[in-house]
Amino acid sequence: MKATLILANGSVFSGTSIGSTSDRICEMVFNTSMAGYQEILTDPSYAGQGVVMSYPLIGNYGVNSEDNESSRPWVEALVVRHLSPRGSNFRCEDTLDDFLKQHNISGIQGVDTRALTKILRNQGSMNGMLTCAEHFNVAEALEKIRAFRVEGTVERVTRGRVSAVIAIRAEHILSDLKIGDSVAVNGVCLTATAFSPAGFTADVMHETLDRSALAGLGPGSPVNLERAMAANGRFGGHIVAGHVDGVGTIAAIEKDDNAIWFTITAPAQVLRYVVEKGSIAIDGISLTVAWVETDRFAVSVIPHTAAVTLLGRRRTGDRVNLESDIIGKYVERLLRPTPELKTKESKLTMEFLSKHGF
Repeated sequence: MKATLILANGSVFSGTSIGSTSDRICEMVFNTSMAGYQEILTDPSYAGQGVVMSYPLIGNYGVNSEDNESSRPWVEALVVRHLSPRGSNFRCEDTLDDFLKQHNISGIQGVDTRALTKILRNQGSMNGMLTCAEHFNVAEALEKIRAFRVEGTVERVTRGRVSAVIAIRAEHILSDLKIGDSVAVNGVCLTATAFSPAGFTADVMHETLDRSALAGLGPGSPVNLERAMAANGRFGGHIVAGHVDGVGTIAAIEKDDNAIWFTITAPAQVLRYVVEKGSIAIDGISLTVAWVETDRFAVSVIPHTAAVTLLGRRRTGDRVNLESDIIGKYVERLLRPTPELKTKESKLTMEFLSKHGF
């Protein structure tokens, strides 16, 4: 299948698709290593980036389960001159192409990677788009490429005995940010304790680390960021407080025409409040539940949501923060008050709710 790489400076490179056929927009960087491509793919410092391998032959010794730098790959795209169709090494467990497909990493081969490296070396890293579309408008593609930016990236994490301080690089949310303001980081409400023109810092208590997936963040990790909604703003989703109920795991990611389906396993204390066609926040993103089973649920995401949030970069096996609909918790509390709080018989019953259309 034909693939095309378009850089923000207008350069266009044509080649053949490898790995996933999904379109990708990301920051393009280069690496001149002759070996170690698996380590590069799984290095968190390349999170969200597309990597151009200058060396002309990549994938010749395949991949294995021992050379990963972390629990999963982090790159968005891979650009090579030639991808070896098979690995020739006694430790080889799979081909690089299969590895890319398995982890939904888009790629292109047949590109003059040395010429591409010269551009990135002389002009600096820049955004690029990788597409398998047969027909596209270069001007429209360039508009999307130049407008693309990663809103939040973890700069550093300073860990204490049971807590942590996290510094996050950001731009657009800083316009009127003040010390003490709330910022949702992957759906977790944190308080800004310091800020600079390039980002802000927040304390993360042990309760937050225990209940959420923030403990797995490190330098280079991309994050969803959202300011608290103003009282005069339009209410476009459900109530999201930023108080995470638990952590789920992405069990499957499937494309269905223009929809992307995410199946997520979740603990019982979260699933008890999850209902079909109800709402749930995944990493702070308000979504509608498509179906629910005993230990999992599914949501369908439109391409725009995947493109402007972290969901588009998620992989199978990733842990995500989950916050169920707070209204369900209040209803449960009213229907089943604890003995010490139960002063008189509640008139709010299941029969009452059913009678009045709830």
